[in-house]
Amino acid sequence: MNKPLKVADEHRKNPLSHTEGGVQITVIKENGQILEYDKIKNFRAYISNMNMDGISEVRVNDELYYTANPYS
Repeated sequence: MNKPLKVADEHRKNPLSHTEGGVQITVIKENGQILEYDKIKNFRAYISNMNMDGISEVRVNDELYYTANPYS
């Protein structure tokens, strides 16, 4: 498994993502890239606005939230 890349605050658009609190979202792409976003306050809204093309899995605080292949 690839090493996760923590997305830095300077790459984040929402000002709330710069304040402490919230959850961590881990996005695992089909190409094996793993992105970690922390300090997410409304994870359902955040995930619903994501482009899911090329994403195989999304975890919230390490719990599976979405999978492109529910039968695996």
